[in-house]
Amino acid sequence: MVKEKKIVDKSGLPPGSVIYTGDKDIDEDILIESICFNENNFQRSLLSSIREIETFPKMTNWINLDGVHKIEHIHDIGKIFGIDNFILEDIVNVKQRAKIEDRGDYVYIVLKMIRYIDDEKRIDTEQLSIIVSDNYLLTLQENKGDVFDPIRERIENSIGKIRSKSHDFLAYTILDIIVDNYLVAIENVEDEIDEMEEKIINSANKKDLEKILRMKQEFSILKRSMIPTREIMNKLVHSKEFGVFKDEMKVYFTDVYDHTLIVYELIENMSSRVTSLIELYHSTINSVINDTMKVLTIITTIFIPLSFLTGVYGMNFKHMPYLDSPQGYYWLIFIMFLIVIGMIYFFKRKKW
Repeated sequence: MVKEKKIVDKSGLPPGSVIYTGDKDIDEDILIESICFNENNFQRSLLSSIREIETFPKMTNWINLDGVHKIEHIHDIGKIFGIDNFILEDIVNVKQRAKIEDRGDYVYIVLKMIRYIDDEKRIDTEQLSIIVSDNYLLTLQENKGDVFDPIRERIENSIGKIRSKSHDFLAYTILDIIVDNYLVAIENVEDEIDEMEEKIINSANKKDLEKILRMKQEFSILKRSMIPTREIMNKLVHSKEFGVFKDEMKVYFTDVYDHTLIVYELIENMSSRVTSLIELYHSTINSVINDTMKVLTIITTIFIPLSFLTGVYGMNFKHMPYLDSPQGYYWLIFIMFLIVIGMIYFFKRKKW
């Protein structure tokens, strides 16, 4: 289940105050990765300080920072790349809504990155900030681990056209893989739904309901994340205000935008399936309860005439038929046995 971040009170602080709003320990280590490349060269390295970037060659430079809780590094990024405090404030605000802003020299994009954790069978969501300019691309997130390994592999092994392109194409590949991972997450949860449907039909328990409610929450989060992501891609396709991206990129952004439409439709469909799963769960539980009540009712019905006979012969009258007969007890047991057999036969005929 996705864990909600705590909300840090920023009331009374001036606009542009760079305050980290997450719950990570500020002493926790960060990871700064640099990938520099062009058509003929490739360099990948880990940095101890963001200031090392200033000595890098003029190629396509991708800087990835895992750990926005280190405010001093965020301030260094602002100084080195000329990023204003309002953007820095958004970067460290891990509850920021997805959006895109054109700041002239660069474009700022913030959205939710989705990963499916297979071992734990859950969806992990994390805020990702992307800053794109003509000279660099920055990706900044709170925790270590991302979905970019296929991109790193393509760059390192010169697969496709990415090595011959610039920062705007790199931004496209990042947006594309983020949206594609929504599809991966949905497909995995869909498999869970299929398994759950079969399990519930056979036997349902309280843990099943907990899993279903977890799926419902996950699709709610996916929907809330995808709607503004779709808006971002729509702006990149139709708006002319983002000068960092060349006109030729619109065809690529259109492809990603189409994927967001598909993802949104799948989220809607899967949400409906989860709702149906909840109804199936309650229906199965009610069926089990009804079957149990039916068995108890049949048992009670069988014992009513038996209780009547034992009650009659348990009365303290002095003169009663067969009361003094040596065979009376056995006749009573025999009659009770016939009643039980007869009622069971009756219920079987009625298919109760």
